[in-house]
Amino acid sequence: MDNIVLQIKTEKQKKLMFIILEILLPIIVILLLLLALIIPILLLFDVALIVLQVYIAKKINKIKHKIINLEQEKKDLELYLYENGYEEVVKNFYVSHKNKKVMLFNTEYGFSQIVNCELKENTNVTQNTIATSKITAFTTQNQYCTEYYINITVDDFKNPNIKLNLKEYGRVSKNGGTYKSMMSNADKAMSVLKLIISKNNEKYIENGTITKVEHRYITEESASVQIERLSQLYKDGVLSEYEFETKKKELLDKVK
Repeated sequence: MDNIVLQIKTEKQKKLMFIILEILLPIIVILLLLLALIIPILLLFDVALIVLQVYIAKKINKIKHKIINLEQEKKDLELYLYENGYEEVVKNFYVSHKNKKVMLFNTEYGFSQIVNCELKENTNVTQNTIATSKITAFTTQNQYCTEYYINITVDDFKNPNIKLNLKEYGRVSKNGGTYKSMMSNADKAMSVLKLIISKNNEKYIENGTITKVEHRYITEESASVQIERLSQLYKDGVLSEYEFETKKKELLDKVK
């Protein structure tokens, strides 16, 4: 969905650029015609500009048709998402609990195809030295996030690794609101993915295809996911400290 929206935006920008050229070219052609009375060779440039104007008119028409097709594709996808109960988790990531499917970059995967997920981040540090006088100075450090994404492993030999990017533009200061928003989106996406993986593992256990060692690992993972959710409820004020600690202890006791 978001890729289609981006394509529509890009094509509209192209269309606007060509329309501006289409408006300016006749003015330039007229000016060159007037100058051609003095310098006849400028008529050649006029001919070239007229040919260019015809090309631009065709290009604008082609872009119009592409935008119409993309907008129709967007409407069809919106209808498909609605009819199949898809809800947006973060950009380019939708979940349908109804059909037990996820959509990543307009490609559908069943819950059972989600194998693993890992949050990745790359940062760099810049140092700024500020002189307060001729003698004294102090240095400050700023941390910037250059990459922030979730690497999702799916059961698909053609495309087993999907990079769900959570950062759109340039480098982002780790002290700013944009970074906090990125972290919030990462928490949402990771929670949903971990829950799906946890449910998948539970099904494998029920079918008797997991060893005792793997069973313990999966149980621990499942408990950690639930504790994360309880922690969020505690932060949001839904659970008291006593309720949180009690439920947390119950989950940890099950793992032992």
